[in-house]
Amino acid sequence: RAVRIIPEVEAPAHSYPIGKAFPEIGTTLDFDEWDVMAAEPPSGQIDPTNPKSNQIIADLIDEFSLLFPDSYIHLSGDEVNEKSWESSPKIRNYLKANHTTINKLFVDFNLSMQAKAKKNGKSVIVWQEALLKHNVELPSDSLVQVWLGAGDTKKIIEKGHDVLASSYQYWYLDCGHGEWMGDATNSSSWCDPYKSWQIIYSYDLTAGLTPTQARRVKGGEVAAWAEQIDEYVIDKYLWPRSSAASEVLWTGNKDNGKVRSTKHVLPRLNDWRFRMLKRGILAEPLQPLWCVKNPYRCDTTKNQPELRAPYKPEDII
Repeated sequence: RAVRIIPEVEAPAHSYPIGKAFPEIGTTLDFDEWDVMAAEPPSGQIDPTNPKSNQIIADLIDEFSLLFPDSYIHLSGDEVNEKSWESSPKIRNYLKANHTTINKLFVDFNLSMQAKAKKNGKSVIVWQEALLKHNVELPSDSLVQVWLGAGDTKKIIEKGHDVLASSYQYWYLDCGHGEWMGDATNSSSWCDPYKSWQIIYSYDLTAGLTPTQARRVKGGEVAAWAEQIDEYVIDKYLWPRSSAASEVLWTGNKDNGKVRSTKHVLPRLNDWRFRMLKRGILAEPLQPLWCVKNPYRCDTTKNQPELRAPYKPEDII
């Protein structure tokens, strides 16, 4: 059914769970001042100077390679916090003794992950920071996943690599639901606004690229991070908004070089939503039911007059 499941080995950042299981390889685990040591709580990174760290991650890559037959494996590389490592006396001593740098620690750690993936016959995916921030050398068949902004797609291609497009500006489904920190005084999330299906549909994955460069955008992925999502609400977060991204990826969102009007897309999405409901998927509604049953009658007459069908007052029910 063309379903691909690609695991991500989340390392060396976002590694609190591994650190709890193996405290000897963790740094700044559940640090009180988490905002100094991590992107969000609980803090925790893997100590790349500990040989056991490499062994544990290598074992995970071996296991994932057996469980997931896809040709790719995701090796992460995002949101590494240098201060987490700098706070460790052990790591500071290692840096001094080996005349090396924090960035080199990350590069070497990622290269060891790549080597293990290659032994398992896997091509690798990494988040964009691995290349654009840390300048990790990547195999030619790698994919670099963009998330920090659509404009970074071109930077990655200019460095000679293919792109998996996931810009938070368009395809982060968890945005716009308010801040989840307990003492937050504002109502905004870091990636506001809410990504409506219209915003999702408007994502031009190859904007600003030459035809040759555009061929290096190999696909895309919508993201639904779980800070405010659990098994009870995940259907409405995903559907039918993700279906808008599916159409962008499969058939494109343009007609004759211009972005297709959303009025032509909405009836299909409404129909697809009811198909999902029949399959037990609790997809959220996009319009009132009357509008669904009367396509185009809920379009704004000022902006979309050509599809306003003539009607009599008694037709309005």
